[in-house]
Amino acid sequence: MNNIPIRVMVEGKKQSTQSDWSALKAMLAQKHVDCQHLQTIYDELNAGLIVSTRGLTIEKVLRSQPQYKDIPAVATLFS
Repeated sequence: MNNIPIRVMVEGKKQSTQSDWSALKAMLAQKHVDCQHLQTIYDELNAGLIVSTRGLTIEKVLRSQPQYKDIPAVATLFS
């Protein structure tokens, strides 16, 4: 799995953050998401789909999308 830029939103909130696949993968592994499910999420993100899992909505950030600055890291969404 290559590292890809992603946008993460907590379901039910308007706040979002930009992160990368490596950081999200580590967080989801802590939430007991198995390797097969992680691979499925990764494949769906690379296919351009928006994925919802464990209370998160995740999408791949494309180069044509605007860059979001001053947005908190993934970990701060759960504080």
